Amino acid sequence: MLEVLRIRNFAIVENLELEFRQGLNVITGETGAGKSIVLRAVDILAGGRASADVVRTGEGRCEIEGMYRFRPDIAAQIVAALPDLADYFSEGEGELLIRRVIDSTGKGRAYCNGRMIPVAALTQLSAYLVDITGQHQQHSLLARSGQRELLDRFAVSSEIVVRVRKAWQAWSDALAKLKALEGASSEKADYFRRIDFERNELSALGLAEGEFENLESELDLLESSESLTEDLKFAEEIFDADEGGVDRAFASLRTAIMRLPREVPGVEAVRAGTERAAVELSELRFALAELAAKAECNPERIEEIRQRIDVLSRTKRKYGRDINELVSYLGRIEAELAEFDAGGFDLDTIRAKVETLRGKYQHEADVLSQARRDGAARLGQSIAEELRQLEMKRCEFSVSFIPSAPSAHGSEEVEFLLAPNPGEAPKPLRAIASGGELSRVLLVLKALLNQESSPALQIFDEVDSGTGGSVAQAIGERLARLAGVSQVLVVTHAPQVAALGARHMVLSKRSSANRTVSEVRVVTDDDRVKEIARMLAGRKVSLNFEQSARELLEQ
Repeated sequence: MLEVLRIRNFAIVENLELEFRQGLNVITGETGAGKSIVLRAVDILAGGRASADVVRTGEGRCEIEGMYRFRPDIAAQIVAALPDLADYFSEGEGELLIRRVIDSTGKGRAYCNGRMIPVAALTQLSAYLVDITGQHQQHSLLARSGQRELLDRFAVSSEIVVRVRKAWQAWSDALAKLKALEGASSEKADYFRRIDFERNELSALGLAEGEFENLESELDLLESSESLTEDLKFAEEIFDADEGGVDRAFASLRTAIMRLPREVPGVEAVRAGTERAAVELSELRFALAELAAKAECNPERIEEIRQRIDVLSRTKRKYGRDINELVSYLGRIEAELAEFDAGGFDLDTIRAKVETLRGKYQHEADVLSQARRDGAARLGQSIAEELRQLEMKRCEFSVSFIPSAPSAHGSEEVEFLLAPNPGEAPKPLRAIASGGELSRVLLVLKALLNQESSPALQIFDEVDSGTGGSVAQAIGERLARLAGVSQVLVVTHAPQVAALGARHMVLSKRSSANRTVSEVRVVTDDDRVKEIARMLAGRKVSLNFEQSARELLEQ
């Protein structure tokens, strides 16, 4: 779970600290108070992209820090899945203190338990840190590709999906080669001239599997070291400023304090504090010098990596494949050219190979299709049951399969169908679902997908949008049940949902001296009643609304 989130100099947030509990945490507040900023900060903390625009105007950098705590079994699961990150966990404890710093130029550093960590590693961790469900995800829910991905997450093992993709790639490559060879002799010559050129070009690049990811991780660390060196240099300059810097200034201060009469009450304590400060200042100078000696800044290597990444990126775009795929592709065309040079190319043999690969692909696609159909029946039943509890009592949810041309995703498309009312034929979600219905479907889907392997924190951003009354109450109850097995954070404008929170935080913004600042406060007792009443009433809150708020909280 996420215990504490601290945000400093981020957008309109000057200094914000939010403490969360296990269970249902709710955030409310007027539009524009900074709720979306908090969610963006959580996303960045989990490895999301950040740029200079997140830094508060007039500040040099922003900082986001979060303390995550995991059960021992979850910590062991993370280490097993991501063994390279094992050293970042505190020994014997499932704690991660994650911190990101972004400066006004857009450069950033990331830390995990006090050690620098590549942002790419945080991205790997993100599945265990947070899952954010918001209104923007409704667009992916309406697309067939997004529905296929959700069904596969629910019903299909990743191994099957990978096997289909690899079988498709092998069949496609062999088919492309056959078509080239079956053409005119000039086309055959063109094909071999092309793959000979590609062989020479790719060989000269010296590609290696995992190289691109490794370079990005190394660049993250080196850029962090570069920023660290700059900060240390600035600190040393303060110590060694003109006319003695900090040492001389402190020596003057110490002399002045030592001249104070001993008989004055409190002077002895001040003198003792000064002596301690002198020792600590000396130790600080030594620690900075030691840290500067350890910090490695290698501008030449940074530039070398950037140039290499640029070359690899252009190569990826040119060939339409990632580096690992290009390594495999190079091996295949080298074998083809060797076979061609040896006179071993035979069209009948190649046709037989294509047919064999087509059969392998079809087999894997059939396995995938069957897994989807088996899972679709379970998914439809589960979603329909959940939606009935969310005031869609007589709805029916099903999954339709539409045959399509073979692809890396199988030979069918997936379409989610919904019949909200009895007697109506099921129709695609995009054709009938209102914003409120979509919100409920999305909530149920995410709850089902995360029930067995839940991230540390599940965030729902206004999934009650477009609902109210008993529907909002039902959504809140579903979120509260989910919070019984997982930590949940809900950003909401619905009082029915807010009233169910175990912890209620209110975000507001305050303007002064031409600056806007976002603030947070935890509300309890009468303050919470007033906030729920505000959500019920709008601008003018009467005693009747306060009474309604009390009744909601009592329920």
